[in-house]
Amino acid sequence: MSRDLSVYLRERPDPAAAARAVGLVIGGDGVLRLGGEYVADVGAPEPVEPGDVPTQVEPADVPELDVASCRWSVSVVVQGSAPAGVERAVAFARALAGATGIVEDPATGLWSAGTLHTPTSSSDRLVDVVQLRWYVRRADAPADLAQRWLHLCRTHLPAALPVRFGPSEPPRLRLDVDGDAAFVAAHVADAVYYRAARPCYEGSLAAAAGRGPVRTHGLTVDRTALDDPALRAAAQDLFVAIAAASGAFYASASVQRDLTWTGRQLYSTSSEPPLAFGGSWLGLPARPVAWSWFGPAYRKLVARRLDLDGPLHRWADELLDADALPPTWLPPVLTSSGTDDPAARVPRGLRPSTWDVLRGRG
Repeated sequence: MSRDLSVYLRERPDPAAAARAVGLVIGGDGVLRLGGEYVADVGAPEPVEPGDVPTQVEPADVPELDVASCRWSVSVVVQGSAPAGVERAVAFARALAGATGIVEDPATGLWSAGTLHTPTSSSDRLVDVVQLRWYVRRADAPADLAQRWLHLCRTHLPAALPVRFGPSEPPRLRLDVDGDAAFVAAHVADAVYYRAARPCYEGSLAAAAGRGPVRTHGLTVDRTALDDPALRAAAQDLFVAIAAASGAFYASASVQRDLTWTGRQLYSTSSEPPLAFGGSWLGLPARPVAWSWFGPAYRKLVARRLDLDGPLHRWADELLDADALPPTWLPPVLTSSGTDDPAARVPRGLRPSTWDVLRGRG
């Protein structure tokens, strides 16, 4: 068996100097030795992106793990399981990491600046989240949505800002390095996915182009954190502000329980029925959600039923999950329970016309 260590660093490292610091040497073959005896195989320094750095422990819980600053990695592999060889390899890896690097050891956790951070059980954990979604008719979407998004996040909930972003996973661009202009340019070119700062997890802006008349944008926020009234108010302000600024015809905030958080990504084994599919609007949710925001096209259809005095509807000050909400709320003609059950009535322009389908835009 082998013992695999990974070292993540801010600057390109000098493995030979780190080896000398702990009484070892590295030959031209990349083998770490002590007095001519094999200790470990050391890989050449490789560039690395922040999204590629594993996080066995939650960075939000251990802020001194400066994962975002890592730009290089070095692998250290001990062939065989001799304890003395492992100890020397670990000593070398920590010397290489120095005061600012991170050593990943699957057997023990993450080491940085003299401290070992050991995962309590698994690197994965279950979390409850609030999914914020905004649904926008393509014809109503502002051309400067990405810039508006950044401005509104900074104004209402800075944690919702992108940290790393791009058209695919793992996102390669960084807002603090590449700037607002790169985020705007990325959205002009394609859909943008991003990772945010806790208590937010991730966000997405749909591409301006593409099939169908409807675009869906999203943000995922930690549910427990929104028990704080001030933070919940900030999230609500952002929810309403983006709905208005994006030209949304509908927006929703719903609680989802028991998603898996790996330290870098969220996964769910189940999901809510979609409200939009393939760029086409299916209808309002058949089951009520914690918050809803109705644009003008829907407001006149639901105002009397929900006793609305504005675009925002809430069932309570708190964010309630499905079990605490009524089983029904709107006329079935307006609602959808999934792709096989589209609403019979939707506002004009939210589904492809026959002409769109014939032209390949449906």
